[in-house]
Amino acid sequence: MGIAERTEALVRRIRNLPDPEPVYRPWVPEQYFDIVFDGPPSIPTPRFVEVENSDKQSIRIGEWIDRGDFWVLRITPDSLSKALGLD
Repeated sequence: MGIAERTEALVRRIRNLPDPEPVYRPWVPEQYFDIVFDGPPSIPTPRFVEVENSDKQSIRIGEWIDRGDFWVLRITPDSLSKALGLD
C-alpha cells in the first residue's frame, strides 16, 4: 500500500467513513492458454505456431521483442488482463 492509499485510509478512519468496496474480478479456473509449437522439444527444434485460449481460438497476447540475441514474446500484466477479458 502506497502513501496515498495509507493517507486515504487514515482520513476515512478519522472521518468515520466506511472503506470502499473492494473490486473483485471473476476467476475462471478452467481458463488457460496454450503456446502451440509444430512438434515436441527435440532436434531440430520445434517452431512456434501461435497462442490459443482454452477454446482453441488463436489470440493476440504480448508483444514480439528483438533482444538482439533472441526474439522473445513478452507477456505483460496488461496484455494478460486483456487476453483474459478482465480489461
